[in-house]
Amino acid sequence: MAATAILEETKSGKLGFDDRVARLDRLSEMVVDLTTEQRNTPGMVLLLDKLSDAFLHEVIKDPTPWKSRNQEYPILSANMEERRTSKNVEETIALATYDSNKRKRSAPTRRVKTRYENNLANEKIHTENKERKKRYDAFVKGRKSATIIMKVSINKEESANDKYFKAQI
Repeated sequence: MAATAILEETKSGKLGFDDRVARLDRLSEMVVDLTTEQRNTPGMVLLLDKLSDAFLHEVIKDPTPWKSRNQEYPILSANMEERRTSKNVEETIALATYDSNKRKRSAPTRRVKTRYENNLANEKIHTENKERKKRYDAFVKGRKSATIIMKVSINKEESANDKYFKAQI
């Protein structure tokens, strides 16, 4: 069959681009003459897919990693396409975060503290806790006096107001 001959000669490199296009053009005209039922069979769909790959053989099999730079409309594999589009940012997000002066206007993000800063904060908290513990221990043992505010309620029929007293302990 002519289709397999085109595919084999293309893969082996014997068939040039111009000759291949002419032979594929003749073959595609034969496919157009077929009925719709004949064109939609799974075998014919697979054959047409292979012939389109044969037409674009050089572009598809190009081993250089700079396809997108060297060609205007490169045909990329699924992995290449994923790598290329994974870094894209939606236009609405980009417009929402940067203004016309290229200043970032998005919500601020907190900087992660360094280990040194965390250690300083922990050391400060540790010393403050030591001081609080010393004051509390001195108060409990009676070495220090402290002012305590107590709330006392006096229930009388004429006056039900709350009175506050300071007591020295």
